[in-house]
Amino acid sequence: MGTNQPDEESALIDEDLPSSYTGLNDIDANAIEDVEDNRSIREEVLSKSGNSTSPQTIFNGINTLIGIGILTLPLGLCYAGWIPGSIILLGCALSSQLTAKILAKCLTKSPELKTYGDIAQFSFGRIAHLIVVMTFTVDLLFAGISMIILFADSFNVLTGVDKIFFKIIISTVFFALSFVKLSVLSHLSLIGIICTSLIVCVVFACGFIKSTTPGSLIEIAPTSLWPMSFKHLLLSLGIFMSPFGGHAIFPELYRDMKHPQKYNGACTTIFSFTWLVDFIMASLGYLMFGNSVTDQVTKSIMITDDYPKWINLVICALMGLLPISKGPLITRPIITMADQLTLNLSLKPKSHNSDTVIRFVNRLVVILLFFITSLIFTNFGRIMSFLGSAICFSICIVYPLSFYLKLYYTEISKPMRIAIYIGILTALTLAVLGTLAVVFA
Repeated sequence: MGTNQPDEESALIDEDLPSSYTGLNDIDANAIEDVEDNRSIREEVLSKSGNSTSPQTIFNGINTLIGIGILTLPLGLCYAGWIPGSIILLGCALSSQLTAKILAKCLTKSPELKTYGDIAQFSFGRIAHLIVVMTFTVDLLFAGISMIILFADSFNVLTGVDKIFFKIIISTVFFALSFVKLSVLSHLSLIGIICTSLIVCVVFACGFIKSTTPGSLIEIAPTSLWPMSFKHLLLSLGIFMSPFGGHAIFPELYRDMKHPQKYNGACTTIFSFTWLVDFIMASLGYLMFGNSVTDQVTKSIMITDDYPKWINLVICALMGLLPISKGPLITRPIITMADQLTLNLSLKPKSHNSDTVIRFVNRLVVILLFFITSLIFTNFGRIMSFLGSAICFSICIVYPLSFYLKLYYTEISKPMRIAIYIGILTALTLAVLGTLAVVFA
C-alpha cells in the first residue's frame, strides 16, 4: 500500500473525477456543506504545495501528534495494565501509521485531491464530506474544551481558587487571540512544542527529585500487569488512540512534500517517534504513581507532597502556555466555519462594518460555546477517552480504510478486501465499546 511514484501520479487524468465533484475552493448556495471547503487551519498554513523536505514533514507530523493527550496516558496504562496497555498503544500507533500511508495512496487517484475532506467527497460524495466536517468539528470542540480544563485544573491546584474563574480567564484569552492573524498564531505552535517537551522533562526529573513513593522513580509505586476491570480496559482504548488523531494533516503533508516518494518513510519515523514518546510518558507516570495516578500526570505531581515548591510553579507556567499556544489554533477552524456560514448566507448588502460586527459576534458565540461546554464536561481523562473512542477511531481507521476500499476495490485482492472489512468492523466495535464505557462510567 505504499505511495505511488510521482510519474504515476502525473499520468492521472481529470476524467477520474465524478461530475458531481467540486474543488476545495468552490462555494455554492449550500453553504452549510461548503463551509468545510476552507475549514482547516492547515490549509491556510500549507497554502503552497511542494515546499517541504522530508525532515520538515517529519517535524510537522510530530508536532501534530504529540500534544496534551500524553498527559493522560499514564491513566490509560493504569486502567489497562502493562501487558494489554502496551499492546493497545502499539496497535494504535501501527494502525494509524498504516492508514496515514493509505490516505496518501488515495490522493494519487486524482491530482486535484489535496485534503482529507477532498478524499471523502471524491470517494462517497458530498454527504460523506459533510460527515467528515461534523466529525472534525466535534474533535476540535472537545480538544478546545480539554485545553480550558487543563488550564483551570492546574491553576486551581496551585492557588485553590475556583476552577470557573480560570476557565473564564483562558476563554477570554482565546477570544482576544481569535482576532490575531493566522500568520502570527502559527508561530505559537513552536511554544507548544517546547512546552510539551519540557513537561516530559519535568515529569522525568520529578521522578528522581523524590526518593519515596508516590511520585518517585527511585522507589516505584505498585503497578499491575493486567486491567483493573473490563470497564477500565474499555476506557483505556480511547485514551491510547487520542494521541494519534491528527490524520487531517497527513494528506496535506503529502501534497506539500518536494519528494512525495519519501512520504512513507517519513510516516514511519513520525509514528515511531510519537509512539516512543507516548510510551515513555505513560510508563513514567504509571511507575511514579501507580494506581493513584490522576487524569493528568502533572496534576498528580502538583498534589503530591515533598516536591520543591518551584516544581508546581514550573508546571503551572507550562500548563498556562500550552493552552495559550494551542487553543487559538484549535478554535480558529470553527470560527472560520461560522464566518463563512453567516457571511455567505447574509442576504443584506455587504459592508465592512456589518462584516466586522458579524465576525465579532461569531467569535464571541464560539468561545462561549467552548466555555459553557467546559462547565458541563469537567473530567480531562474522560474527554480524552471520549475523543479517542468516538472520534479518533473513525478519523484514523474507519474513514481511511473505507476510502481505500471504495477507490481501489477492483484493484485489490479478495483477501485484502476481507482484511479491510475486518479492520473497519474491529475499529467500529472498539469505538462503540469505548464510547459506551465513557458515557456509562
